[in-house]
Amino acid sequence: MPNYSATIRVFDVDGSDRAAAQRALEEKLQTAGLGRWQVVSVVGETSPLPVRQVPRVGRFADTLGPMLILGAAAWALWFYSLLVE
Repeated sequence: MPNYSATIRVFDVDGSDRAAAQRALEEKLQTAGLGRWQVVSVVGETSPLPVRQVPRVGRFADTLGPMLILGAAAWALWFYSLLVE
């Protein structure tokens, strides 16, 4: 029969510091009778970093290019109409 290994994550491990939390976890695993096991690391919970949203530039910036082109075309037509008269 093949042997397997599993990686698990245990939440809510209590302890005053990292070493105390690891000892408490090891004691619980010993009393559970799981066989062979190894605690690789104990990491403290941290709050996630706040996500900072980049403000979206309004619709004016999206339409600025076409508005400039239309303005230049309107000015050219107006100027041409002054030359033709």
